[in-house]
Amino acid sequence: MPLSVAELRAKIAENPAILAPMEDVTDVVFRRLCRKFGGKIMMTEFVNVEGLLRGCRNARRKISLADDDRMTAIQIYGADPQRLSEAARFAATAQPMFIDVNCGCWVPKIAGRGAGAGWLRDPHAMVAMAKMVVDSVGVPVTVKTRIGYGPESEMPIVDLARRLEDTGIAALTIHCRTASMGHSGAADWTWAQKAREVVSIPVVVNGDV
Repeated sequence: MPLSVAELRAKIAENPAILAPMEDVTDVVFRRLCRKFGGKIMMTEFVNVEGLLRGCRNARRKISLADDDRMTAIQIYGADPQRLSEAARFAATAQPMFIDVNCGCWVPKIAGRGAGAGWLRDPHAMVAMAKMVVDSVGVPVTVKTRIGYGPESEMPIVDLARRLEDTGIAALTIHCRTASMGHSGAADWTWAQKAREVVSIPVVVNGDV
């Protein structure tokens, strides 16, 4: 049976250190090594929804979860809300701990076509997409994003966190840089604190950990 949203939130509270998704790193072997050293909640590598839906062997490999790999989330990314919802339904058949939607990848070839942090260019569309994905699956859904696309004078993340909570997501991960910063400069964790103050869902900090 899949976890309820409340059960997932409790699991995150019990295990606050979560392995971040890293392309070409967080495969099943790496996840097993991390668990050997005390890790509990893990993330897959990034899974492209188009590759997953057209049967790409690499995408299908990424979502394959062994019996000892059940406390693992599948992270998906894409630019089309309908395709994200379809991919989330397909990924849910692998029985992940939850589905995570990547709205934080700054890499130009991803964000430039509207996926990853590209969603931050239109927060209204991002919220509508999150609602569609939540409503399409029977497992908890989380979102990973950044504090803004950049360079904003006022970062949208606090209002966005409230709106994303209203969609029914189970938790929110915030990489505390703008998309335009990439991995440069220092992550400003105060934005995660500000977002946490206005929501009841768990807020997971990402960036410079």
